[in-house]
Amino acid sequence: MTTIHDLASRGFASDNYSGIHPEVLAAIVDANGGHQSAYGGDAYTARLQEVMAHPFGGGVEVYPMFNGTGANVVGLQSMLPRWGAVVTATTAHINADEGGAPEKSGGIKLLTVPTDSGCGSTWTVRASPMPRRRSACRFAPSRATQAWTC
Repeated sequence: MTTIHDLASRGFASDNYSGIHPEVLAAIVDANGGHQSAYGGDAYTARLQEVMAHPFGGGVEVYPMFNGTGANVVGLQSMLPRWGAVVTATTAHINADEGGAPEKSGGIKLLTVPTDSGCGSTWTVRASPMPRRRSACRFAPSRATQAWTC
């Protein structure tokens, strides 16, 4: 097989830029033989649940995702009602780098807060021009706030 790209090139803008780790690829090849039930009913998902229960304790549920964007959207969906919103910095990854996925795929309203440095606080959120509640049937209440660490 002929490689058509520069194997020495590195880019860190996205988790989608890199190739797969050789051990992960080998595990996928090994798992590719035969048939398994779909949608979490397979031996590999059961084993993943066991492995993740070790560091996180019993009752943990693991849902493999295709990439970081999918994981971010599903993670937010798990914390919010279908009509919920996330308060986040305008420059935050979830707002600036996810290509609209939270809104389009997740149905999640992003309420952005302008910051000079990308850092924020409770005061930043309180002082921001946020939508004001006019009617209970037309308002997306925020139930999650992007964590700012600076």
